[in-house]
Amino acid sequence: MKYLALFSLFLLLSCGDDVDDQAPCDGPEVAGLKVIVTDAITSNVLTDGVSVQVQEGAFTGNLTAVDGYFLGLYDQQGSYTLTVSKAGYQTYTEDNVAVFKPGCHSLTTNRAVALQPE
Repeated sequence: MKYLALFSLFLLLSCGDDVDDQAPCDGPEVAGLKVIVTDAITSNVLTDGVSVQVQEGAFTGNLTAVDGYFLGLYDQQGSYTLTVSKAGYQTYTEDNVAVFKPGCHSLTTNRAVALQPE
């Protein structure tokens, strides 16, 4: 009987790792991409009227302005084309912007974009 109890305890403890691997992520989602947009001449931060868009295959998404930055791709991984545009400025495009998610949450990829006035 003693050995049966020890064997049962062993089985219970050895299965614990499998359960942890499937546990939900704790904490808030993490922005996979953080972009600051500035005027190339004045270095002033631009947010009003700025569009920051990402695309990968058929997926297209817009980043949201938060405290002077554009954030998006929450807990997503991929290689994206980044497009930043604003009236009166040349459109900026960058291919192969990599966003990594090695575990539960993304690692934040930072970009600084200086838009050239037209």
